Amino acid sequence: MTLKQKLMVILLTVCTGSFAVCAGFFAMKMNVFTIRMATENNARQLEAKDYVFSQMVTDTRFDAMGVIAMEAYLKYQFRRCFGEGYALLKNQDCLVNLTEFEILDGSLYRGDYMVQHLDGQTALMMEREVSAFPDYQVLLVQDITAYEQEMAGQMREYLMTCCGILAAAAAVLYGVLGKVLRPLGVLTEAAQKLGEGDLKVRVSVKGKDEMRVLAQAFNQMAGRVEGQVEDLRLLLGALTHEIKTPMTTIIGYGESLLCLKLTKEQQEHALMGICRGGRRLERLCGKLLAIVGMYAISPAGSGEYSSEGCSLDGCEGDRSGKEGGTKDPERVICIEPVAVEEMFREAEAELSPLIEERNIKIILEVEGKPVVNADRELFVSLLYNLIHNSIKASRPGGRIWLEADSEKLAVRDEGAGIRAEDLPHVWEAFFMSDKSRSRSEGGSGLGLALADRIVKLHGMRADIESREGRGTRVQVFYKRT
Repeated sequence: MTLKQKLMVILLTVCTGSFAVCAGFFAMKMNVFTIRMATENNARQLEAKDYVFSQMVTDTRFDAMGVIAMEAYLKYQFRRCFGEGYALLKNQDCLVNLTEFEILDGSLYRGDYMVQHLDGQTALMMEREVSAFPDYQVLLVQDITAYEQEMAGQMREYLMTCCGILAAAAAVLYGVLGKVLRPLGVLTEAAQKLGEGDLKVRVSVKGKDEMRVLAQAFNQMAGRVEGQVEDLRLLLGALTHEIKTPMTTIIGYGESLLCLKLTKEQQEHALMGICRGGRRLERLCGKLLAIVGMYAISPAGSGEYSSEGCSLDGCEGDRSGKEGGTKDPERVICIEPVAVEEMFREAEAELSPLIEERNIKIILEVEGKPVVNADRELFVSLLYNLIHNSIKASRPGGRIWLEADSEKLAVRDEGAGIRAEDLPHVWEAFFMSDKSRSRSEGGSGLGLALADRIVKLHGMRADIESREGRGTRVQVFYKRT
């Protein structure tokens, strides 16, 4: 049973019960009112007839009469004054019965009135002493079956009216519940889509009631889920993307140890290279967790990180390979003054095989000796991604400019450029402007997404300018404005 059906059953049950209680109360009050009106009218008639009867018999001399003659006279006058529906009793014994019913024992009738149901009829009985003769009583027996039938007819009309009202209320209630619960259906459908993997689904509910609050909470939850899943995808892709260089180093030294006959000094050098590559991989894991949001960080630009996430102090697990530090290198982002030119040259050196393969000319243009506060490894990874993208976009024999001054750095190329409609999306994870070229060169669409996370992590700002067929320029401003 659906929620709508349950609410319909509950509300209709409450309404039906309410009408039933009202109908019972109404019937009881109508019955009491009918009997009260009948008793009041009959009491007045009985009093008037008793007055006339008492006056007639009071003027008569009974001294010369015997008991039998007196009772015969009283019976005669009773028939003249009262007529049908009355009975004359003496000490509760019936003397004259002008009713439709047989009166066996008058002592059974007590109180102001009594209602008896006899052979499908309803009789109202009232008793009163004769004023002139206390030993005699007048019993009124009136058939009120017609009153009860009229009341039953009114009750039937009332019940039919109630049924009509209930039917109309059910129809209106069905429509109102459908409208009220429609947002719940929308939320249910959206939740099913979210469960099926559609992370972009959102709901729009108008109004100012609890349904809108629930919709806003759902949208917030869906946004958080989408962000977490996107972060997880980015982390997995970033791990694959960033470990290529250290893994290449490790594999190269390992193959040298296995396949070549090396001197002891060369073996030690290869082993040190493997250790450095392994430690770099270890540090990259923690730092990649930080840049994709797996660790909590303070607002960008504040220069501080939360205690659960990244730590600024302690660069003990440095690149020298020494083990004396107290900090876990996986969870340390080491912010320190670093020369931009050195990081340019380090990124260029890591890409030297690809640069030589494509015969790319790197032009380094650095004004002065700019220094930035950054994590060296992450910033080198940033420059590596920017230069790598420029190499892939450039024709063999092309040129790439590495520029820097005291306010910004930039990577510029003369490559294929980016379509104008794709520019707003280039910072999104897994977005590839030229999918066929990116896939043929092993691209995953993560380079600029990672670069953007690294830039924001350092409280900086990145900007990209590109014209299709004319090249691209990516700038990183040291201060976010």
